Amino acid sequence: MFRSVTLGCALTFLSEDAKATKLTYRPTPGAAPWYDSSTVQGGPTWKEPTWPVNYWVPNFGMDKEIIESLGSTKATEEEAKHEIATTFDKPKAPPRDYFVPNFGVDHDVAMTDLNIGEAEAQHGHVL
Repeated sequence: MFRSVTLGCALTFLSEDAKATKLTYRPTPGAAPWYDSSTVQGGPTWKEPTWPVNYWVPNFGMDKEIIESLGSTKATEEEAKHEIATTFDKPKAPPRDYFVPNFGVDHDVAMTDLNIGEAEAQHGHVL
C-alpha cells in the first residue's frame, strides 16, 4: 500500500534580498564573565532604553488555565486536608559530617579493574 521513496537531492532557496546583519549583545556589567565594557560601542541599554517604556498594557484578567489550575489545587488540598505550602525562602541545608560506612571495593569495580589490567598487559599499553 505504501511505498518508500528516497530522494537524493537537497533543495536550497537563495534570494537576492538575503543580507547579513551584525547583531550585538550587551549584557549589564558583571552579568557575564566575558563582558568587557571597553570593547562595546554605545547603544541602547536596559538601564537607559531608547525604545518606548511605561506604556499602557491592557489587563484581560487571569488566564483560564491558571484559574482551573488554582481550583484543582484548592480541591486537592480540601480532599487531602492539607494545605500545600509554597515558599521562596532558602531551603534548609542537608546534614554534614555524617558517618558513611565503607564496605570496600564493589565486585563489579574490582572485575573492571582486573579486565583493564589484563587488556593493558596484553596490548602493552597503559592508559
